[in-house]
Amino acid sequence: MPNKRIFAFIFIVYAVLLQLQCFLLFADDAAVSKTETVARDTEFIYDDHGKKDPFGPPKMGSQDSLGENILMDLRVEGIIWDEDNPIAVVNGKVVGVGDSVNGVKIIKIKQNEVIFDVQGKTVPVKLQIKLE
Repeated sequence: MPNKRIFAFIFIVYAVLLQLQCFLLFADDAAVSKTETVARDTEFIYDDHGKKDPFGPPKMGSQDSLGENILMDLRVEGIIWDEDNPIAVVNGKVVGVGDSVNGVKIIKIKQNEVIFDVQGKTVPVKLQIKLE
């Protein structure tokens, strides 16, 4: 008879654990539904305060502006001049001719500027020197 008692005890524990698991599963679903309902009911509007929205799609300039939005994001911070292999530091990244920064290809590196291909047009960006 002890085997029947052990079997009954194990069966009861298993049934309780199964009910607890179902309860927790449905409780999580209810919490998710409430969160989704609140998220759908409230609309968030980002106030950019005149700055670029980091969560929005990238803004491309018109053809007349030569991609001014892109150019505003390009900073030539340094140039290591060598006739055979010039190197530039653009936005903190070491680059050479043929490399791309922010989707803009570097065509040429001169002693005091880097020339980019922006939407099929060549655009020079001067070296920015900060005197501290």
